[in-house]
Amino acid sequence: MYDGRNPPDVIVTDLMMPRVSGFGVLEKLRDLESNVPIVLVSAVGDDNMDILARDLGAAAMMHKPFDFAVLRDLVVRIASHENGTSAATHG
Repeated sequence: MYDGRNPPDVIVTDLMMPRVSGFGVLEKLRDLESNVPIVLVSAVGDDNMDILARDLGAAAMMHKPFDFAVLRDLVVRIASHENGTSAATHG
């Protein structure tokens, strides 16, 4: 269990999981006052889900299927921003 020590740079988690949803992960980390950025990934979704993810503090939401290189670049960009370094923008 994550206890706030040695936090990861970025968390990537699916939205739909058996015991807890990605939204549940966001809420739990918010309760812990964690600043770890979270990228939610989902095969289902709509604009309302994207808005909820943003309102709950998600750094980004990606919809499956997606190119792994795009996810990797997003994670690098978010982690670099969080660590105060400059990251190249990939479009």
